[in-house]
This record gives sequence, C-alpha cells and structure tokens, in this order.
Amino acid sequence: MLKEDQDVALLRIFECFLEAAPQQILQLTLILKHYNEINFQFVHQVASIVSSFGSMSWAMASYHRSIRSAQQDKSNIRYMATVFQFLWHFFITVARILSISVVASIWPILTIICCVIHWIIMTIWIIIDSHGILEFCRDYSRPPHIKPKFKEHIYSILFAMIIGIVHIFIYFNTIDSNTLWKHIFFYMFCFLENISCNIVWSYTSSPEIRSVWYFYIYFIFCVLSFFLGIVAMIIYYTMFHPSKKQHTSKVSLQIT
Repeated sequence: MLKEDQDVALLRIFECFLEAAPQQILQLTLILKHYNEINFQFVHQVASIVSSFGSMSWAMASYHRSIRSAQQDKSNIRYMATVFQFLWHFFITVARILSISVVASIWPILTIICCVIHWIIMTIWIIIDSHGILEFCRDYSRPPHIKPKFKEHIYSILFAMIIGIVHIFIYFNTIDSNTLWKHIFFYMFCFLENISCNIVWSYTSSPEIRSVWYFYIYFIFCVLSFFLGIVAMIIYYTMFHPSKKQHTSKVSLQIT
C-alpha cells in the first residue's frame, strides 16, 4: 500500500506540473495583458491561481512523505518538516511561474523557445546524472545482472524527458543521493532566469503597464518569493530533515 501511495503521489506531481502549471502561466499572462480593475472576476482568478499553487506545493510535500514512508531504512518526515517542505516548494513555484508569465505576456513564442531549451538542458542533465531512472524502467522479470534492453533505455529517456518538464518549475530529485550541489546548481540557474525575465519585462513593457500599481510590486514579489523558498529549504535541511544515521541509532538502541 505504501508503494502504491508513492506511485499515486508521483502521478499527482506529473498532473500538477504538466497540466496545472502551464494553465497558471496562461491565466497570469491574460491577467497581465488585460488587467483593468479589481472586480469579482479578477478576485476569482487570483483565488484559483493561489489554490493551484497550493496544490502543486502539497503534491511535492506529499510525495516526499510517501517515499520516506515506503523505505524501511529511512526515517519518516514529521509534520513540521512537511510544513517547511510545503513552504519551500510553494514560494519557489510561485517565483518561477510569475517570472515565466511576465515574459509570456510580451513574447509568448520566445518564452516557449526558452522553456524548450531549459527542458532539453534539464533532460540531458537527468539522463547523465540519474542512473536510477534506468533502474525504474527495467523489466524486473529478467535477472538484475543482465544488461538492460534497448527498449528499457528508450523508456528511461522518455521518463527523463517527462521529469525534465517538471524541472522547468521545480527541482525533482530522481535518485537517492546527496543533493547539495544539485540544489545549488539548479536554484542558481533558476534565479538567473527569474531575474532575466523580470528585467526584460521591466524594460520592454508598455507605458500603460509601467504605470499600474502592481508593476514594481510584482518584480519585488518574484524576487522575495524565491528567497523565501530558499530560506524555507535551508530551515528544512538544517533543522527538520530526517537522516538515516539518526534512524539507525534509534533502531540499534531499541534492539539493545
């Protein structure tokens, strides 16, 4: 049942970031291009977008809880850790989608091209680094010492391409390994992209857009949201992240 819950949580992530995230970009793009005044329709759209952000963040936090619960050699994630994981993914996702949306409101075709380039880079990185994807796509009816078939390699590449789309919005670890340098590389890369998007938007927007009240607030909120997500991630890893070493010591103490 825990393994099935883990698979369901993985499918929920794919649903959120392959379906809901592009829809949020489209909604925000329309709001930025056709915003006139605060009315019921505007409030309803903003509420829908915020709820979708919460759903995507909870999908990530729920997935990490489920994979921990399914592994006997790992400690479960506590409730406070889940809260900071939720905040971490919420603020990062908000910053990413807001930054992509501002450029999409001016140059939609260029935004699609940049997202495709980002997707290709992330897919190549995943294929090179994440050998666990090949294990995930193996045919377990065959002995483990036999080399994977060509079809299994194709499946692993297709799976890496799907995860690469998720990496447009958020980092999604595919193998059990140290993620410090991976996080540094990914979030530095995304931060440069976010800043570039906001700078391009601020210098190429029409005078009508520059005169509205949310113009500078939008830029500040994109940057602030990203840093809040990084702070939540640091707090999670330094104070609430369960380690294998602590779990092992507890088990040995109980056996003793």
